Amino acid sequence: MSKITVPLLTIAGDDDPVCPPSDLQHIADTVADGRFAQVPGRHICNVESPAGFTGALRAFLND
Repeated sequence: MSKITVPLLTIAGDDDPVCPPSDLQHIADTVADGRFAQVPGRHICNVESPAGFTGALRAFLND
């Protein structure tokens, strides 16, 4: 059981070799209010896919 009790968003680059999307999906799945988003890119997806990253973050914050 996770000790994280606040909403959590994990954002993965779809081609990230360091933190694969499946790892971040697993983290989101094990938190009570965890959410997962996947965007184009590798490990620095906020730079490689700024629109997708920002869109995922905005959707999470506005939810």
